[in-house]
Amino acid sequence: MPNDADARPDPYDVRQGPRGRWWVRPGRRFHRVLALLLGAALATSLTPAAAQAEARGREVKGRVAVVGVPGLEWSDIDRSRTPHLWELVSRGSSASLSTRTVPPPDRGITCPTAGWLTVSAGQRAGTPGKGCSPAPEPRSSGRGATVPGWRALSAYQGETGFDARLGTLGRIVREGGGQVAAIGPGAALAAADASGNIPTYAPDLGSVTDLTPYDLIVFEAADLATAWFARPLDEYGVPTPLSAEDRRTAVARADRQIGALIGELPAGTSVLVAGISDVTPNAHLHVAIATGPSAPGGPPFPHGRLTATSTRQDSLVTITDLTATAVQLLGLPATREIVGRPWRSGDATPPDPAGAVTDLADADLASQVLRDVRGPFFTVLVTVQLLFYAFAALALRRRSKNGRSRTTHPGPDRNHPPR
Repeated sequence: MPNDADARPDPYDVRQGPRGRWWVRPGRRFHRVLALLLGAALATSLTPAAAQAEARGREVKGRVAVVGVPGLEWSDIDRSRTPHLWELVSRGSSASLSTRTVPPPDRGITCPTAGWLTVSAGQRAGTPGKGCSPAPEPRSSGRGATVPGWRALSAYQGETGFDARLGTLGRIVREGGGQVAAIGPGAALAAADASGNIPTYAPDLGSVTDLTPYDLIVFEAADLATAWFARPLDEYGVPTPLSAEDRRTAVARADRQIGALIGELPAGTSVLVAGISDVTPNAHLHVAIATGPSAPGGPPFPHGRLTATSTRQDSLVTITDLTATAVQLLGLPATREIVGRPWRSGDATPPDPAGAVTDLADADLASQVLRDVRGPFFTVLVTVQLLFYAFAALALRRRSKNGRSRTTHPGPDRNHPPR
């Protein structure tokens, strides 16, 4: 009968191999020891990565809500028709927003989809094809979603000359350990990561139960754009203008949505409102408002003007600045892909919001007048210059011809009169 020692497996099985050579065959105990050693080594090698991931989870220090209202202009803001936007102007900083992106062929405007993609990249972006098209409806997957056609959109940016990197905003926030939520198809474009994925997506505010877990909330109030896309198209594939009544109705609906969102935001959220695109056949300046903390744990944006070093002008910021501002307010470092600069407070404005709204609406009107007269002005200027150059060339030619004539036919020599 075998004893206990015989019953236990031998950790080393010593056998004589071919040609009389002895070799050791590891037993099960040896394999267990080897597995433990390998596991310890692997755990040791992963410890720095785990610590780095844990540190990244503490990088996000603020909370930001980016509210995009495609087509919103300062002339749309009204005390009675848009009370929530009026309130934001009264307690925050405001400016005109330049929304230059990659325009559609033959039209110098910013389409809503291009505006959202520019926010995503922090660099001018656009869409292929003619005219303006609505943002694609994301494909839901659990709580998240994926933007269809994202790979084609990303590839197209290499053809624009700006080489925008779509997904930059979403990637930075997620790498910093932040949680991202997008509400609306356009917002999904801005919040998606480099693969076109959105961790949390809802088609509308009513589908969201709690915004507390999220560090970056991107919200689309698409009422103006929706009404615009319902209009007939012109020869360039761009919708024709909205009627004044349709525009007022859409703006009022957007204002109600913004009010509902603000009511759901946790305390201490920085709110950035931006009219991120045109919804007209001509380019306009748009609304930019910042309220809430001006830095993580910092004082709120004061009532006054916004500015940025990208423009170096009070009351004028750009759409690429919006991305840089969101990243800064989250306490995250910007990357080289983001070409804009953060919004900051500028000069003070009159205490009454009506003064700020009127000034900014007048600035947009002035830009429209300048656009209308710029073409004829330069046409006349170039024509006058060409006529001047033609007369100057004619005068020089005549003078040169007269000079040659005097040389060929000299006058009589007084010192040697003819005989």
